[in-house]
Amino acid sequence: MLFLFLLFITVDGSWLHFTSQQSVRAVGRLLCSGKPAVNVSIRLYDDDIFTKDTMQMARSNHLGHFEVEGVDEEITWIDPYIDFYHQCEIDNVIERQQCMRTATVGIPQDYISSSAIIEKTFELGDFELRNLYASGNNQKRCVNY
Repeated sequence: MLFLFLLFITVDGSWLHFTSQQSVRAVGRLLCSGKPAVNVSIRLYDDDIFTKDTMQMARSNHLGHFEVEGVDEEITWIDPYIDFYHQCEIDNVIERQQCMRTATVGIPQDYISSSAIIEKTFELGDFELRNLYASGNNQKRCVNY
């Protein structure tokens, strides 16, 4: 392990640069039962081996529209995905105060730019959160988020 650490330091003590900047952008409109999903918490992550880097946090607007983008510096390609934290189809008042559902969408590698300048936008289109819950691709977390 010490060898790997020393591999990234030059003789004068400065870091070698084996990394490159990469960027990604995603847009879409969130729906809950066909209506705009307003104020949904959205997080763009880069999934690393040991951790996940938060690239950006945002919220959907009054029409359900969102846009997230981020830049990260990695040795390998970034592995971006979006988590949507929402309360679509949570009808119980007590549960609604304590629970959030989480829907995750991966961003294909074709939409990753190999610099800080974003070249392509991943367009999710209309994204129905209710259908995800019905299909089992949605997790429920009962904590105040």
